[in-house]
Amino acid sequence: MEVGRSVQAALLFTVILAGFSILADSVAAALGACTLGMFLVSRSAVASFHFRTVAGSLSIERTLEKKVVKQDASIKVGIKVRVRVPQGVALLIEDLPPVGARLIEGSCSLQVQGPFDGEETATYRMTVPTEGRVRFAGVRVDMPDHFFPKSATFAGESMQMPGFMVKPNRLFLTHRGGHETRGSEERRLSSVSSDLVRSFRKFVDGDDYRNIDWKMTARHDTLYIKEYSAEVTAPPLILVDIPQVPVDPAVRSAFLDTVQAAVATWMQESGSVSLMIIKGPAVISFLPKDTDYAGVLRAIPASWDAIQETWFYRSRPASGLQMEIAALSKMVKKEGEESDSKKYFANLSAYYAAVLAGRSLSVFEEQVARALWRLNPGRIEIFSCNAGDQSHIRLVTSIAEHQGIAVEVWAQKGQEKTGVFERIGFDQRAGAEAA
Repeated sequence: MEVGRSVQAALLFTVILAGFSILADSVAAALGACTLGMFLVSRSAVASFHFRTVAGSLSIERTLEKKVVKQDASIKVGIKVRVRVPQGVALLIEDLPPVGARLIEGSCSLQVQGPFDGEETATYRMTVPTEGRVRFAGVRVDMPDHFFPKSATFAGESMQMPGFMVKPNRLFLTHRGGHETRGSEERRLSSVSSDLVRSFRKFVDGDDYRNIDWKMTARHDTLYIKEYSAEVTAPPLILVDIPQVPVDPAVRSAFLDTVQAAVATWMQESGSVSLMIIKGPAVISFLPKDTDYAGVLRAIPASWDAIQETWFYRSRPASGLQMEIAALSKMVKKEGEESDSKKYFANLSAYYAAVLAGRSLSVFEEQVARALWRLNPGRIEIFSCNAGDQSHIRLVTSIAEHQGIAVEVWAQKGQEKTGVFERIGFDQRAGAEAA
């Protein structure tokens, strides 16, 4: 229960009066302490009753300028709030936009002074970096009071509608095992592909017409929607690779916008996001299942100019060396006994074996392996400008493959994807099987 400073002062004064009445055997002090106590109890009961009255009468209706928008395009929202406010009560009602939305015009808050029983309206304009089908976060109500302030967030189904679709508009695309995907939209479609119907509810503006249940609709003479039990999958680890060399400002801006969209999308879907920021073979920051959206976004540009203290150059993971040794051993068996090629392959195989025998895990590999084991993500989404040496990315994909975790690589639109995969040493065929 929230209490104001006036309650704290009143309680302190009550304790002083009670103590004085006991020490001095003062009836007046005892009566004063009892009167203050009864006042606080009654004031708390009145505040609770008023807030229940507000909560029971609260309803919101939103109107959207568009039902389908491009990512980061502005959308106008109109809200109509109906509420009953008792005499002497001041109320602050705030419409909560989708996660990551930025308010660019107007206000999403309303101030209502009791007595009031009617409707209040407001309009505002926002941009949404999230992709896929988006819903509002709900409605927040604050009832300020010197003694017992009340506040609550209403995030029920009726408080989040209508939903709308945000189409991607980015300069980076994701590759899963060598082919492009549509990111969150494709994931959202697959997440509701289960045939198990969890429940039914009334149709609201913004719902997908394909999910209408016509039997329930005919029975109740109003549209009903089927809600499916989506397959539960662990959210991904978003791995941001800060470039080790200077990149074009336009590329940097597009890169940061794409990462922000991914963070906002998963923050809305799961309520938290796991982020790892690396620069070369060094982990700059690791935020597992962080719920602070603003804090996560601040960490990304803040790491851009971090000093790199560790350097790799074409470092080979142990699995890569083992594959090379196995391939060379097969070549040695195929060649003739006195063949020069056989001697060459044998020497090269011995060289790789010596390197593998003397190779120890780096601090970077241990950090990544422990983080993946601790987090156990559904997959890793790697965001990189693909500038400079990519040995560290190759090590990450090798560790992910060892732990059975799928990898998706995001690259700049127009980049030749085969070249991107070759630079990081990512086996497209194995990546497709893992994904």
